[in-house]
Amino acid sequence: MYLNTVVVEEQLMVAEARSDGGTRANPSNFICCSSRTEGTRNDLLRQVDLAEQRLLKPFEQVQLWLSKAETMITEAEELIADGPRQMNNLCLGGCASMNYLSSYKFGKKVAEMLQEISDHKSKGVFEKVAENQPAASVRRKDEFLSQLIEEEDEHEGFIDEVSAIRQATRESIQSQHEWHRREEFRRSTGGWDNIYEEGRSSHGSAREHNRERTSKSILGESEFTLRGAIPELVRSKSSKQPKVNDSFLKSFRRKIGEAVSKFIIYERLPFQLASSPWLYNLIQVATEVGQGVKLPTPYEVSDVYLESEYQRVHDWVNVLKTHWKELGATLMCDGWTNSLNQMHIINFLVYCSKGTIFWKSVDVSSVRSRDAEFYYRLLDSVVEEIGENYIVQIVTDNEAAMKAAGKKLMLKRQHLYWTSCAAHCLDLCLEDIGKKPSVAKVLDEVKKVTCFIYNHIWTVDLMKKYTQGKQILRPALTRFATHFIQLEEITRQKQGLREMFNSKEFKESKWGKQKSGPAYEAKKIVLGKDFWKKANDLIKVYEPLVRVLRLVDSDEKPTMGFIYEAVDRAKRAIQQNCRYFTEYEKIIDNRWNFMHSDLHSAGKIKYFI
Repeated sequence: MYLNTVVVEEQLMVAEARSDGGTRANPSNFICCSSRTEGTRNDLLRQVDLAEQRLLKPFEQVQLWLSKAETMITEAEELIADGPRQMNNLCLGGCASMNYLSSYKFGKKVAEMLQEISDHKSKGVFEKVAENQPAASVRRKDEFLSQLIEEEDEHEGFIDEVSAIRQATRESIQSQHEWHRREEFRRSTGGWDNIYEEGRSSHGSAREHNRERTSKSILGESEFTLRGAIPELVRSKSSKQPKVNDSFLKSFRRKIGEAVSKFIIYERLPFQLASSPWLYNLIQVATEVGQGVKLPTPYEVSDVYLESEYQRVHDWVNVLKTHWKELGATLMCDGWTNSLNQMHIINFLVYCSKGTIFWKSVDVSSVRSRDAEFYYRLLDSVVEEIGENYIVQIVTDNEAAMKAAGKKLMLKRQHLYWTSCAAHCLDLCLEDIGKKPSVAKVLDEVKKVTCFIYNHIWTVDLMKKYTQGKQILRPALTRFATHFIQLEEITRQKQGLREMFNSKEFKESKWGKQKSGPAYEAKKIVLGKDFWKKANDLIKVYEPLVRVLRLVDSDEKPTMGFIYEAVDRAKRAIQQNCRYFTEYEKIIDNRWNFMHSDLHSAGKIKYFI
């Protein structure tokens, strides 16, 4: 339940100022002030009741506002009853005492109100005015309400978030309040008869009153009943609620966007954090908690909440173990070396159909001989730590020592399978193809063109001019797949690159006038014919293997059952498009035989049979 604290507090401030100021000089205005204050009180009570029905804790500030509203209503009632006696305190000049001077918005009208009361006193009808409210006083009350409505209408088209919130909240509370009054009347009378003309809204709006008097004749019976029961479903054409909602919701979204952007920018965080589900969760919790709650200190985050979050993740892992026990899990081993301090780290991860978790890291920098025996003891200890009954497969890189350790572990724990990393195997296959002299020459020419262009800002800008802003250097899945990506992008931008080196700007530049060096070599390669023919032939070899690499490196679905057939199709595609297929087939079979295991065959039944 959302209690609009800004609007409610503003309504009480206005009501209090009107009751403390010049409005005390006229009994009819006392009645108006009392009526509006009672409406504010009733709205607060209804919001608290709705919050309790939805099991929400009302704000403590609301209780203070309710007490304040009750005090204001009591004062207004006393002043209305004590109006005639207060006239005796007026001086001969027609002025009011200091307690009854105007203090908010009505200073210009105080003199007129006092003069009117003096006129009634001189005619001997003041007692009647105070008790019965003749037509003149009622008319002044209606004029006062009409003026308030006109002041609101003057700002109707101005998009101001505070006034927009006030208008939207007023209409919503007004509709809810009217519905509650109709329900009370229906229960007291035992039916729906005459409920359409009963009562006015809590704010005493003349415009709302006129609309209610004719609502039964204008609207259909079912539509009017629906409107009274659920105000949000049926709205009149004159309602401005959608427009107001759009205006202040856009303003709120902009405020949230600016706050989140400042946090990301000034803390030097990645922009992708804006789409993080944890940031969304943070905003949701902050909205529920509200203002006045202090943020955690760095100590609390590092010592209190970190420990509790660790325990929560630990409990989540225990839940995952039930899935590991049912379907089995895969232990993945990934080693890497930090180029800055030469620290060698081995990471262990556990994968199942419900997701992948990081288990632990082991620093093996101090180990002098990382041989098969060392890896065997390390893998065996991690399997024992996780639980032998959970692990059914171990995946490592293609290092010879790792393979020997995996085979030895399979002999000890016969329910386990050791499998080499398919992505690493295919990456090594691309590396072996790149070592062929004819292929290495083409890749070296690609490197020369790329290095010359990207070593100079002017040449990069000139290249983008003729390639419509396209780049010829993009990141790839693995290190050796980068060669294929560069080769593919250069062939795609063949026309633009040739136009660049033939352009007037390049020929008149210092690089275009050189007769040797990197610029001359790059120009010679791009404008020649031999390079493009060899590049197209090499793409026909690389492309099928890169497709398989993308398949096994994807996280969309398990690929164990597709690798066998994918490699077979890649070999057939190379055979159809390449004249020297035999040389490439030997390279592929050499790596495939190293990677292949019975699991790949079991995943594809026709190969298993």
